[in-house]
Amino acid sequence: MKVDELLTKAKDGLPAKPVGATLGAIATAAIFAATRPAKLKDGAETDERP
Repeated sequence: MKVDELLTKAKDGLPAKPVGATLGAIATAAIFAATRPAKLKDGAETDERP
């Protein structure tokens, strides 16, 4: 799993900020992916992304 790989790399001495930013991006993408189908089910037919 990618998160486990990132945590292992962090322990191997990579700076914490880039790893944290990457984990944050993964979390954001996961939240977006989880909420997007719910929005479509609610009848939102327009794409809200710019």
